[in-house]
Amino acid sequence: MATPVVKSVKTQPIGFAPILQCYFERCAIAKIIDDKIELDPRRKVLTHGQASMAMITGILFQVLQLYGQQRKLSF
Repeated sequence: MATPVVKSVKTQPIGFAPILQCYFERCAIAKIIDDKIELDPRRKVLTHGQASMAMITGILFQVLQLYGQQRKLSF
């Protein structure tokens, strides 16, 4: 009988982020958005497509919600 090569295994939950990233890359959603929308010269870090993917990921992970807040009017 062969001796085991792996003596211990440590697992960690990673959630669905790798699956989501693979899906976004295969569908090329960011590239499609970037091809259709002209890049704003003020945008320095992320393209529109990358920003869209960040927002979608944030919504799916319930990190941020897209809703507006009104200022409270004082009379």
